[in-house]
Amino acid sequence: GTRFIAPNTIYYTATEKIESTWVDENSISHDFDDGNGYIVLKNEVAEIGSLAFSGCNGLISIIIPTSVEEIGWSAFSGCNGLTSINIPNSVMEIDWRAFEGCCGLTSVTIPNSVTSIGNYAFSGCNGLTGALTIPNSVTSIGEWAFYNCSGLTTINFNATNCTSMGGY
Repeated sequence: GTRFIAPNTIYYTATEKIESTWVDENSISHDFDDGNGYIVLKNEVAEIGSLAFSGCNGLISIIIPTSVEEIGWSAFSGCNGLTSINIPNSVMEIDWRAFEGCCGLTSVTIPNSVTSIGNYAFSGCNGLTGALTIPNSVTSIGEWAFYNCSGLTTINFNATNCTSMGGY
């Protein structure tokens, strides 16, 4: 596939494993160890697949387009350089272990489109500080979803329709 590279940026186009509208570990390069990497995904991407960016320690920023509806299991697990993430209002599912061990994350906003937060989704994100809001749209929170997020001081639980919640 075609990949356009600008300084410290990778743009994925429709020819880069988008025929099934998702990105997985076979369609990206894990070469962000210099700590200067950021990624911009094009609007064709509907799902960030399993293990897509897992272990990309040098990844510091990613722009997720509003076409993305699901963040797959372990999609960003172990991305220690990632300091913040903007999850667009199109995402409905944050799968299990999606951001596990992203200890560099200091803030995250869960949009009102998310209905499911998987097991261990943010486990080990001990860099998260302050308050976190669980929106009303969430109906399911998996086991240990926020385990070891020791910097969080407040969780605003607005998910009044949540019917399934695991341990923390």
